[in-house]
Amino acid sequence: MRRFLKPVNDYPLKLWKAGIERFQDEMDRWFEEASKFGLSMFPSDWGFKTPKVEVYDADTKLVVSVELPGVEKADLDVRVYPNYVAVKAEKKQQTEVKEENYYHSERYYGSIARNIPLPVEVNPDGAEAQFKNGVLKLDLPKKEMTPPGKRIELK
Repeated sequence: MRRFLKPVNDYPLKLWKAGIERFQDEMDRWFEEASKFGLSMFPSDWGFKTPKVEVYDADTKLVVSVELPGVEKADLDVRVYPNYVAVKAEKKQQTEVKEENYYHSERYYGSIARNIPLPVEVNPDGAEAQFKNGVLKLDLPKKEMTPPGKRIELK
């Protein structure tokens, strides 16, 4: 007949619980760091800090659409690279109100940035952009893909 040792105290459980709490704290820190770079894991929680994006294929070009409500055209910086698009914006508060006079505010003011990876390479020189009603629309012509080498007939 086997006998199992019974723990004398709850020390092992306290160790396990402390490990779980450390893990949760580390995950919270990681998500806070990720939000600084515009990564969108829980966009509904982060609100304006990570703008909503659509990327779709339109035959010879990619179309990228970015929602930037409340941003002025002058406060927008868009850069197109062959593999991604970088969008930076500043949303400024129109009126100056002292913080102690606020009861509740869900609006976000400040800087945002987002790098949008593209599924295919594009030609940045042919990119066109429009900004209307808080929506940035980019037309990015696809880079022509050439075969990596030329086949040679053997004699």
